[in-house]
Amino acid sequence: MYGGIEDASTGNKIAPTGDIYSMKLHLKECRWEKEKGQGDEIPPARAQHIALATPKYDRVFIYGGHSSPT
Repeated sequence: MYGGIEDASTGNKIAPTGDIYSMKLHLKECRWEKEKGQGDEIPPARAQHIALATPKYDRVFIYGGHSSPT
């Protein structure tokens, strides 16, 4: 999962986020784990976008949405 909107830590400003989470599935439980972005081109924080993961090719495609300047 990538992006979304959260309450930023400075001044309670609601803003897009660039956080990346993956869901770890196990036999008796599942949990979200925060991941670190990798690569040369990490996209800016986004909200109201579409993200499609392609595990076979180890890629995530992000389309549309918006980003707010800090």
